Amino acid sequence: MRLLVAVALGSLVASAALAQEKPAPAKPEKEKKICRHVGDTGSIMPKRVCHTQTEWAAIDAQEEKGASEMFSRSRSSSAPLTN
Repeated sequence: MRLLVAVALGSLVASAALAQEKPAPAKPEKEKKICRHVGDTGSIMPKRVCHTQTEWAAIDAQEEKGASEMFSRSRSSSAPLTN
């Protein structure tokens, strides 16, 4: 009986020692949300939209790409006026 208690106690001490040796996994830091007021077409009230810095960078890049494409299409499709 004493042997059984000694083995159980020994395994408990060994598992506790292993648990202390392993460093706790670091939690990834959450990105801070940044809110902007965005105006929708047809509405006079701006809407508050919140995203992370990474998400805003992707949104801004996509909007800039769309604006550049629209500008280049309008320049290429407009023919010079002749009288």
